[in-house]
Amino acid sequence: MSREYKTPEELREAIRIYFTQCQKSDTFPDYAGMKVFLKIKERDVTKMCEDPDYADVFEDAMYMRESYLARRVSADNRMASGCMNLLKQPINGGYSEKSSDKKDGKLTIVLDGVGGERACK
Repeated sequence: MSREYKTPEELREAIRIYFTQCQKSDTFPDYAGMKVFLKIKERDVTKMCEDPDYADVFEDAMYMRESYLARRVSADNRMASGCMNLLKQPINGGYSEKSSDKKDGKLTIVLDGVGGERACK
């Protein structure tokens, strides 16, 4: 049976406790682990997120996970690859290696005045 959170503030506090425990044990505060800790199912999250106030709480938790991973990348190069893979997951920020800008790139290189006879000397 899933736990019920009567207010967004009650949910926010439970998530804060989860993140604090993860920090103390140097454990990544993953989404699945958070749901287990909160004693909720994905369907509960979906239902709660129908209310914008609850949706904000889950969005803030996503930002906290994203921040955790970004800091790990910069603090320990050995963690970079794994953290970047996690950051690409939508639930952790949805980073992309490609520019989302849909412009067609065109590069023109003009060599007028470059080289010539003097370049060969």
